[in-house]
Amino acid sequence: MAARTADPRGARAARAPSRRGLGRGIDFLHTVSSFFQASPGFLVVALALSVLAISASFARSVLTARFLHLPLGVGQVALLLAFSLVVLAIPFLPGALGIYEGGMVGFFRLLGRPPTEGIAYAMAVHGVELVVAAVGLAFLVHLGVGLATVEAVAGVSPPTDAAGT
Repeated sequence: MAARTADPRGARAARAPSRRGLGRGIDFLHTVSSFFQASPGFLVVALALSVLAISASFARSVLTARFLHLPLGVGQVALLLAFSLVVLAIPFLPGALGIYEGGMVGFFRLLGRPPTEGIAYAMAVHGVELVVAAVGLAFLVHLGVGLATVEAVAGVSPPTDAAGT
């Protein structure tokens, strides 16, 4: 949130963005534009990886519906996936607390299904995501990647206490 300063007429005017923030914004835009200036082969690989990720999400949705014995057809699962991606893309609350679950309840009600099926589906998806995250963490530990490595790659300095240590 930008700080405000009062002008002589009593109205409030927005302060100009800091040079550091402006520089970071320009760097971000440069990174985005450099992606679209990449070779066509690079763009095809990026597109293929995106299609693979969405296909994996669709397969997870189908398998989750089958696991829960939900009578959903392929079209309904595709619509469910599209709806869940939209619900997660819109930042209603910090951390999206409960947004996904509420969205699934609403979607299942639109299909004429009980809301409990929506909650069960959302919890099963969260369970699968936790397993995938745990496997990823196990791989990182096995590779010897620690918090210091992540901070070094990200260019973040470790936090210091009040004494500066």
